[in-house]
Amino acid sequence: MWEIGNPQNEVFFSAISCYEMEFKRNLGKLRTPDNLENLVASQGFWPLPVTISHAELAGRLPMHHRDPFDRIIVAQAMTENFILITGDANIRRFDVPELPTGV
Repeated sequence: MWEIGNPQNEVFFSAISCYEMEFKRNLGKLRTPDNLENLVASQGFWPLPVTISHAELAGRLPMHHRDPFDRIIVAQAMTENFILITGDANIRRFDVPELPTGV
């Protein structure tokens, strides 16, 4: 993606995204590489841990979206003043800057 590939931009990858991918992999719903942490690092992405403030905000968000993984990601973007890259129309209902994926 153009913005992700721009070396002037810092790109963060949420730990909750890794958790969601591994969770879906365990259910047989997604195929992922064996070591996501190394893959994320090799792409130059910065890890974004989930903090207590992220969790608190996620729990307080309006119920526009019930997926707990996505609620954490929205809260992280809001808390850290990040632009969220998403193809999920439900996430767009939150007041968070986003860059559509075109999906």
